[in-house]
Amino acid sequence: MKSFIQSANLISKRILFPSEIKSLAILTSFLNEIKEILSADKDVVSKITTCLNEALTNAIIHGNKENISKFITLDMVLIHQKCLIFKITDEGTGFKPEDISNPTETENLEKIGGRGVFIMRKLADFCIFNKLGNELTLYFKI
Repeated sequence: MKSFIQSANLISKRILFPSEIKSLAILTSFLNEIKEILSADKDVVSKITTCLNEALTNAIIHGNKENISKFITLDMVLIHQKCLIFKITDEGTGFKPEDISNPTETENLEKIGGRGVFIMRKLADFCIFNKLGNELTLYFKI
């Protein structure tokens, strides 16, 4: 917990990730730190891990187009040991999340793309994109 900022009922952390796939190793290390401070069950930790891996991968590949001069910012806030909030922001031009087709519909089963957003929407308690579409906020009740 030494790398986290902590006050009475709040723990927070910010990480900058270079826009390259090998940055997922940094995320793995961060997730291990989170496991140490959370008393959440394995199911919640698994959901967080899946969502953050997907969000960071999307930000690197689709948002910043693997441009190593751009970064992804991950902000985490843990409130009262009850709610964990992650905000993932890339430097890309964004997208319209409402344009993502439901990958479970018959006409979309063969299409590539959209599954990650679908999964994050299903696993997080709340999944909110900003208007530009370059920032995602994920909420988890723990």
